[in-house]
Amino acid sequence: MKPYYILLPLVFLYGSISSWAKAPFEYVWGTAHHVLPETHSEESGYFSLCEGNDGRIFIGTSKYNHNAYLVEFDPVTEKQRIVVDAHKVCGLTAKGYAAQAKFHTRNYVGPSGIIYAGTKQGYAKKGDNSEYLGGYLITYDPRNDTARNLGMPYKKQGIADVVADESRGLIYVVTCEDQHWMLYDVAT
Repeated sequence: MKPYYILLPLVFLYGSISSWAKAPFEYVWGTAHHVLPETHSEESGYFSLCEGNDGRIFIGTSKYNHNAYLVEFDPVTEKQRIVVDAHKVCGLTAKGYAAQAKFHTRNYVGPSGIIYAGTKQGYAKKGDNSEYLGGYLITYDPRNDTARNLGMPYKKQGIADVVADESRGLIYVVTCEDQHWMLYDVAT
């Protein structure tokens, strides 16, 4: 009976190793690219990522206490560039907790190719008594390389999500903190 005690663990070990050797799926090999380091702090980003109609990738970044950027990545050339500087587009200079420190939205790409995104504050550091005024709704149009500030939907609230119904001229916004659902009519 002793040979069975030895044989059983060996069979189990062989079965385990053979199942490890073959993955249950094909691997997809890729190349990782580091987002422009001057556009973020603490290696931080949220779910602010989308593919534009032209195949380029747009990444919203978080640079706590400073600013937020939308970075364009061209997978063909592997080049990156800043296409939106949130503070520049909104005419702001605030730092600390008052800064538009991150693009926090799930960026939405409209049928026109326009990218809709929203900003949010970062985190207050000890001794920072600055006041966050609220997040901004920002669009970027890759066709003519222009960004627009559509304003602050709700005071003291960052923007968590945005979706546009371009055919009807409507933009839907959800704020952070108190979760207000907002409707923005582009015509008014």
